[in-house]
Amino acid sequence: MKRIKYLIIAAMFTASFGYVNAQTIDEGRRLTRNEQYEDAEKVFNDMIAKAPKKGDPYYWAGINLLEKGDSNAAAEMFDKGLLNSPKFLLTYVGKGHIQLRKGNNAEAESLFAMALKSKKKLRPVVNREIGRAYLMVADRPKATMVSNAVKALEYLDRASIEDFEVLMLQGDALFTKNPGNGSEPINKFILAGYSNENSPMPLLKEGMIYQRVENYEVSMIRVDEALSKDLNFAPAYRQKAELYTLMKKRDSAVLYYREYLKRNNNLSAKRKFVSALYLNGEMDEAIKEAKDLLKQKEFTNLYGVIAYAIVEKKDTNLAVNQEGLKYFELYEQKHVNPANRVLSTSEMYYKGTLLNRVGQKEAGWAMHKKALMDTARAPIRYYDQARETYYLAKDYSKAIDVLNLKMAKTKDRSDLDLYYLAMSKRYIGSYTESNSLFEEIIKHDSTYVKGYYYIAQNEYMMDPDDSTGNPTAAYTRWMSKLNKENQEKYRSDIVQAYRNMAEFSDKKAGKTYASAEDKASGFSKTIEHYKKSIELYQTILNYEPGDEGVKSWIETLKKFVASLEKRKATRK
Repeated sequence: MKRIKYLIIAAMFTASFGYVNAQTIDEGRRLTRNEQYEDAEKVFNDMIAKAPKKGDPYYWAGINLLEKGDSNAAAEMFDKGLLNSPKFLLTYVGKGHIQLRKGNNAEAESLFAMALKSKKKLRPVVNREIGRAYLMVADRPKATMVSNAVKALEYLDRASIEDFEVLMLQGDALFTKNPGNGSEPINKFILAGYSNENSPMPLLKEGMIYQRVENYEVSMIRVDEALSKDLNFAPAYRQKAELYTLMKKRDSAVLYYREYLKRNNNLSAKRKFVSALYLNGEMDEAIKEAKDLLKQKEFTNLYGVIAYAIVEKKDTNLAVNQEGLKYFELYEQKHVNPANRVLSTSEMYYKGTLLNRVGQKEAGWAMHKKALMDTARAPIRYYDQARETYYLAKDYSKAIDVLNLKMAKTKDRSDLDLYYLAMSKRYIGSYTESNSLFEEIIKHDSTYVKGYYYIAQNEYMMDPDDSTGNPTAAYTRWMSKLNKENQEKYRSDIVQAYRNMAEFSDKKAGKTYASAEDKASGFSKTIEHYKKSIELYQTILNYEPGDEGVKSWIETLKKFVASLEKRKATRK
């Protein structure tokens, strides 16, 4: 019974809007839903050519162009529709679409109000299409998307509850409004499936819900069920490819995108294939395919795909990165700016990376910092990549800023982050802070012997004469942690530590030798320090028995100590 009611109501709306050929409109809409946008375009254009004064083909042709991603062509189509069929008020909804995409919501609402001046029996369809308009606005901040979904639901509630497309749109809106509750949208899709039992779309939509909540197994089942209704339903192959991408099965992902192309080998499908290549790590092929496609048709998002792919390649070649920046600027000019929006967090990050690579360091850092300060949206890998970039460039102050932003986001202090923070502090001369961080690490892992070494080195940098005794104490603590294996591994560092400690004793001996107090005592302290030096230099020979310089210096010190002891004995 529901099915019969749906068909009667759909037929009534079709007749009411004066479709020149309902079957042809249905065919065009089917092609749009199947993502065969160029084929749908031909259908609608043929209808317009045969009956240029009929309004509905202009509207659906415009919607098809919006789905395809060509807002400019869609705007022109809606203008032509109103010019040729000014009484077909649904076209005002199309013009409202364009204003919503520009962020001009008040202007859009004025246009929607014009459309709602349609006859009362036609308003359910107008309300449905206004709901569609709000839901088709993409790439916006979460708050905007939620607000649009709420607005869409207000209009959809005034549409026909028996309408298959209303149910589908309500499901989309409910999930956008509250992604944490998948049951409500799934119920809508199930009802839509009852209304149109032959359509694979409700099952595909269910699969998308499960995909977004990361239940990939159930999602794959729903997509396969959708294909069982229509084996040539191209979006289902794309969806399977996306699932395999998320499951890190890159070969399968690319394979199913190729299956998608077999059933939908038009320019829009090829654009999606380029994005798939990028998402599956095929950067060189993505760049090549995108450039080839741009020669046929300007899909403005492809400028961004090329720029992103160049960033992901991590190519340090200046010319390649200059090309990447050029493509990003085209993307910004032709794709971002017309939408009347600012760069998103990811866009700022990628542009910052390209600016950094072409030598515009401060401009790149400004972009990176702004992106990373958006801790709610910036993924962890951005912080790690930025830390690596600035740390390897020896720009330690920026590396410190990145690490602090990451810790603020994660509310965590991993040992790896603490290590880079401690090293960065060390390189900028903040030795006390560096040691505090290394102490924090070895508190978590007392076997981290390198941490003890860095602490000793920092103490040495702060007190190269060992006036406090802290450097010697730190070196001694470090060496006490070394097992046999580590003693061999850190052999050169051990030798250097003994050299430093021997030199401490040399310097102390030099100071006491010059003091009247030690002279009066017969150079007791001086002799003590030099004997300590000899002992430490002797230890070096245990590791490097062939070091002739050390041997010579030991002999010199021994002679000098003997001389001092002789003078001391003579005084007595």
